[in-house]
Amino acid sequence: MLLADSETAENYYQLGLCYFHLDRFPEAERALARAVEMGNQRPEVLYSLGASRLRLNRGDQAWDLIRRAAAARYPLAQQLLRSRSKHR
Repeated sequence: MLLADSETAENYYQLGLCYFHLDRFPEAERALARAVEMGNQRPEVLYSLGASRLRLNRGDQAWDLIRRAAAARYPLAQQLLRSRSKHR
């Protein structure tokens, strides 16, 4: 996926975002999961991984990540949770 010397959590995050925006959700999920495994726990990374899993119909795995991002005050995660609660 990445060259050995460029395997950083940030690079996997950026790669995951590229795949996400190309609607390549399985690849996005793998890259974003790797970023989290490598220690990147920033809210935007958790949210992006959760959003990828939602697109893959893995809501059971997605909502915890989105809630964690919302708890860290990530606006997109907070907005998605508000929207979800209105439609229940």
